[in-house]
Amino acid sequence: MRTINFNNAFEKEAYNKLVEGVAQIMKIRSANPQADISSIEDRIDELVYALYGLREKEIELVEGLVKEK
Repeated sequence: MRTINFNNAFEKEAYNKLVEGVAQIMKIRSANPQADISSIEDRIDELVYALYGLREKEIELVEGLVKEK
């Protein structure tokens, strides 16, 4: 689990966007459990990858492992 540095503007903004994305998912799913939330999930993934400083090859590896499950 990565700790957010709230004194770092990028990390603080990314955190706020992550929280917003999760709130959106919860709101959408409470109204319609079958709703397509893939675009929000993709944005959340991109923010997490950026916070961890992952490069393209590392992202491909992570996404490949997720698809295997």
